[in-house]
Amino acid sequence: MAIAPATILRPTLMIIVTLPVIYSMTEAEALVSLKSTFSNAQILNGWVAGSAPCSVEDQWEGVVCNNGLVTGLRLGGIGLVGEIHVDPLLELKGLRTISLNNNSFTGSMPEFNRIGFLKALYLQGNKFSGDIPQEYFQRMRSLKKVWLSDNQFTGSIPHSLTEISNLMELHLENNQFSGTIPDFKNPTLEHINLSNNKLEGEVPASLLRFSESMFSGNSGLCGEKIGKSCEKPVEAPSPAPIDAPQAVSVGGGGGGGAPVPHSNTPWEVAAIIIVSVVLVSIVVFFIVRTRQKKEEARLDMLGNDAHGGGGSVEVQVATTSAKRDVDASSCTSIKKSSSKRGSAGSQNKGVGELVIVNDEKGVFGLPDLMRAAAEVLGNGSFGSSYKAVMANGVSVVVKRTREMNVLEKDAFDAEMRKLSSLKHWNILTPLAYHFRKDEKLVISEYVPKSSLLFSLHGKASSPY
Repeated sequence: MAIAPATILRPTLMIIVTLPVIYSMTEAEALVSLKSTFSNAQILNGWVAGSAPCSVEDQWEGVVCNNGLVTGLRLGGIGLVGEIHVDPLLELKGLRTISLNNNSFTGSMPEFNRIGFLKALYLQGNKFSGDIPQEYFQRMRSLKKVWLSDNQFTGSIPHSLTEISNLMELHLENNQFSGTIPDFKNPTLEHINLSNNKLEGEVPASLLRFSESMFSGNSGLCGEKIGKSCEKPVEAPSPAPIDAPQAVSVGGGGGGGAPVPHSNTPWEVAAIIIVSVVLVSIVVFFIVRTRQKKEEARLDMLGNDAHGGGGSVEVQVATTSAKRDVDASSCTSIKKSSSKRGSAGSQNKGVGELVIVNDEKGVFGLPDLMRAAAEVLGNGSFGSSYKAVMANGVSVVVKRTREMNVLEKDAFDAEMRKLSSLKHWNILTPLAYHFRKDEKLVISEYVPKSSLLFSLHGKASSPY
């Protein structure tokens, strides 16, 4: 065991003592241990324990010394074979250069990264193979020269090489490195050779100052330095979209709504269909609501006269306001024969005809009333009332009575004629009537806003 001499400094005010550094083996022992891992090392027979590797009279073969310490190993081109064990080299505290080029070493990259103080590493011309870990050179901050050319290294170029600020020379040619070239921004880099690998992609701008030959033999490389344009990668075509229903045009004026974008998955198509159905339902709801307020309800009178004549026409009465509740009887069809026509002279004809009792607003028959546009005015204790606008422009009110159903034809006719003979501005005289045993219709002139409700409360929304 070798013990380094202690250095004692004696300043004026204090004493600083450097403790001795204890090595596990001498430099000679470390080199002999390294030689034992080599095959075909006859040239190193002079490496024997007990002698000094840096002796002035007999310095060991392939050993570089400085001030009595081993600083380098030059063992290139001597046919060495075997594995390289790094543990003995850790005992050589002055070691700065390792040159094992042009031998026959195999296997993966040795653990030289454990020797953090190396400045030069020459391993070219061997048979090293496999990937070099990306972080391999992170702790080797002192490296200036790295020669790994003419081996069988694979994988990507270690990115940690770009983090060595003092790197001056880098030789990686004649290997099987693949992937893209990392961006070398090392400020001291003077020489680089990446030729004859399997590199691809664009040459980084930081390396454009080097000659084209430094990148030759990489068919996948492109860029200004290579003289080959880099084509942008072609994106795989997206699958054909599944047809989706078009968006429903909102509004009845024929304007087309924006089409629903095509979707690529069944889930999206299902979602679009559901949304479309909801939109259609909303549109239909608003159209129906609008038409209920403005559209005309049809008054349908279906008939069978006492003699069994003729075909029938059905006119239904629909409500115009959600605020009015019209009971089911307002939608009951009244059977009425349409083969017979009411007129001024048809007052004494059979049951089911329209009887005119006042011709001040002209003469109209049952067909005119059946074709008229009808609108519900309201419900009362005596029955339901409807506004009907006939083709000639005359507006009348049709009253369906309930309480007078007990009257016979003659009694009902007498009551209508009494009312029609009354002339008073507060009395709305009937114009005609329709008699049926189970239901009667009384037709009178329509007077806008002349209901008792409007007179008492002045509600502008009243349709009278």
